[in-house]
Amino acid sequence: MLSDLDQWMNTDQAIAIATVIQSWGSAPQRAGSKMGITAQGAISGSVSGGCVEAGLGEAQLNCLRAPIGLAIQVTTPEEIAFSIMAKIIATWRNS
Repeated sequence: MLSDLDQWMNTDQAIAIATVIQSWGSAPQRAGSKMGITAQGAISGSVSGGCVEAGLGEAQLNCLRAPIGLAIQVTTPEEIAFSIMAKIIATWRNS
């Protein structure tokens, strides 16, 4: 994944990095697992068994293309996590 991120950064591509912060049960990826994604939809690494990666659509990629990404307007780690999940769920339901 690091070589992909390096290549993307050297070509000035917009990228985001997702990190699993907690998992339980039969989750395929454990805490600390990472995934990089470009605004064009290239993916490196994994944060799931493929279902999250396969579910990325135009709405999610548009967040990467926006000049400031997600506008979550919160300050504590708990608020940030909750806001991001709310945005993901809302986007998923509207797809």
